Amino acid sequence: LRDFVIQRCLTQNPQYLREQTTAEQLGVGRTALRQSFARLAGEGLLEHIPRCGWQVRAFSEAAMCDYLLVRELLELQALDLARAHFVEAELQALLKANQPGRQKQAPSLALDLHDYWIDRCGNSYIQDFFARHGPFYNALFNYAVLDRKVKATMAQEHRDILNCLLAKDWRGARKALSVHIRDQQAAVTAAIVRLE
Repeated sequence: LRDFVIQRCLTQNPQYLREQTTAEQLGVGRTALRQSFARLAGEGLLEHIPRCGWQVRAFSEAAMCDYLLVRELLELQALDLARAHFVEAELQALLKANQPGRQKQAPSLALDLHDYWIDRCGNSYIQDFFARHGPFYNALFNYAVLDRKVKATMAQEHRDILNCLLAKDWRGARKALSVHIRDQQAAVTAAIVRLE
């Protein structure tokens, strides 16, 4: 259902999803569908409009660019603030969870990496920004990494950040994080092209 909604979001089709019609299309009950729609609304993917249905949030590339600009500034600050709270064993575990994959081996990506420093930064305003605005864009970014090549690239970028953190190369970690965040735009754009 999430993919169904995200695809409509990325194709900039802010249509209304009626519960009865969508439940029939997906072969599920209306009660279960309504609960799922409510969760997706909590992530910012849908909005309930009384007597009209559930409206898919239209994707805007300009809004995504604005988000990524602010995200980069705040996430770099979170990385700096959290530095004293990093645990080497946890960083090693994250490094192991991010594998670009080789030949027949599928890439693996730890999607909670960014939360690691956001949770430890100790700045409630930074955390509030990501709690409010992150779910919608995270859903889009996570959908974009369904492509094997994109997933492998993102996993390698995660590893670049983590290797710098383990080496206490703070400048390198900031640079690698900036590259990774900026690459999110290209990943989403590629996902839109695939959908078209």
